[in-house]
Amino acid sequence: MASSSSTAPRVNIDDLTAMRNEALGKLDKEGQKACRAIDERAKAKKEGLMRQNETDKKHAALQVDAKLRADELELDKRKQDQIAHLQKHATDKKEAIEARAAKVANEYAEHKADTQLGEVDIAGIAESSIAEIRRKYKASEPPDDD
Repeated sequence: MASSSSTAPRVNIDDLTAMRNEALGKLDKEGQKACRAIDERAKAKKEGLMRQNETDKKHAALQVDAKLRADELELDKRKQDQIAHLQKHATDKKEAIEARAAKVANEYAEHKADTQLGEVDIAGIAESSIAEIRRKYKASEPPDDD
């Protein structure tokens, strides 16, 4: 049997090590490129998400502001409705009080007029009675013989 080592090419270990290091360097450079590309894509995605997050925050803030404004308008409307209701109630009360005051004033005026008529009647009766008594008294007196 012939020796197979004589037919196989001889390989230098230093050459193999150099080739291996060169291949590892190429792989390392390709890996670094791939890592940088991945990092850039991740950074871009992160920035996009951050922008989207900011947009979402602004949108949410605008929604909250709109809701607050709507609530304020609703409260203002309710307040105006309550004010209108209270003003109507106050006006109704005022009108009722004025009507009652007018009625009392009319009743007082009628009573005063009735009282004054009664006083006039009493005074008239008293005067006529006194005059009649004087006439009767004078008629029953003997004439003066002076």
